[in-house]
Amino acid sequence: MEAVQTALETEELLLVPLTLEQMENFNENPEKITASLGVKDHTLFNPQPLYNLNSNFILPRLRKASSTDQAYNTRWLAISKDLNRVVADFLIKKGPDEEGEIEIGYGVYPKYERKGWMTKVVAGFLQWAQDQPRITTVMAETAKENISSIKVLQKNGFILSRETEKFFYWRKKVD
Repeated sequence: MEAVQTALETEELLLVPLTLEQMENFNENPEKITASLGVKDHTLFNPQPLYNLNSNFILPRLRKASSTDQAYNTRWLAISKDLNRVVADFLIKKGPDEEGEIEIGYGVYPKYERKGWMTKVVAGFLQWAQDQPRITTVMAETAKENISSIKVLQKNGFILSRETEKFFYWRKKVD
C-alpha cells in the first residue's frame, strides 16, 4: 500500500489527503483506509451523494493529477487525535486557478456534529493553504439555510462575497 503522508497536524487533528489507492477503496472497502491509518472506527460516512461524488468526480480527477497536484484533487480525512476517529472530511472542489483561487467543500460526520470539529478542520486546512504558493484565496458556498456551515466560515474569517436566491458565497485571502 502507498505510504500515507499527513499533510497537516494541528493540536487536535490530523488532516490526511487520501492517495489514489485509498480513494479507489473508499466506496467499496473503506475499512482498508481506516485500517491503514490506524484509526479505531472502521466506518467512513459515505451516503449515496458522496459515493457518486467519489466515483464521478474525485476519482477521475485524481487519476489525471500529477503527483504534485494530488492534494488538490482528492478527499481529505480529518482525524481526531484524542478520539483516534475520523470526524469529518473535505475536498478542494475547484482550483487552484490562474488567480490562485480554490473552492472547498466539507462535511462533519453525523455523530460529531455541533461539537466544533468543522471549525477546527477548516482552520487547519487554512494553515495548510497559507503554505501553498499556488493558493491566494479560499472560497466556499453554503446554502442559506445551513446556519452551522455559515458559522464555521465566519469563525474562520471568511467574508461574504455574494449571494443568490439559495446560496451564500464566501472568500478568505490566505496569501
